[in-house]
Formats: sequence, structure tokens, C-alpha cells
Amino acid sequence: MDQEKLNKILEKHQLWLEDKEGGDRADLSKADLDYSCWPLWCGTLDVKLCDKLQAQLLFHAFKVSKIKPTEEQKEFIKKNFHRYEECGGL
Repeated sequence: MDQEKLNKILEKHQLWLEDKEGGDRADLSKADLDYSCWPLWCGTLDVKLCDKLQAQLLFHAFKVSKIKPTEEQKEFIKKNFHRYEECGGL
């Protein structure tokens, strides 16, 4: 794939995430993102997420960080991340 094709793909994704039509940002609240990756760029900061996706992202962030979750955060993640125990908990 050449750079021009890649740029077109990225532009389409950016337009979808930013919704240039003037509506809401992308709604990923029911997306199944298991075994995928979350892009770490500013375009993903304003998407809508359900509790399941929030918990999954928080779990991964806490797991690789030196920051310890509060008990409230831990309970939220445990309640909403379906693979909490399988992945070793926090």
C-alpha cells in the first residue's frame, strides 16, 4: 500500500470520527473491540463509550501503569470488564 492510499483511508476514518456533517462524534458505545487496538490520537478523545468499553480501556491502562486504581475504579472495572479475572485482575 502506498502513502497516498494510506492517507485516503486515514482521512475517511478521521471524517467518520469527527463527523464533519455537524452531528455527534462517533458512537462506539456498542462496538466490540476485543482483540483490537485503540488509536492514541486526539481524534479518539471525544467518542461515546459504553461502560464495557470504558472499563476495558481503564483496565489496560491501569495494568501497564504504576498508578493504582481507587476502590471505586476497581469495582467499576470489575463489574463491567468481562475478562477481568481471566486477565489477572488489578
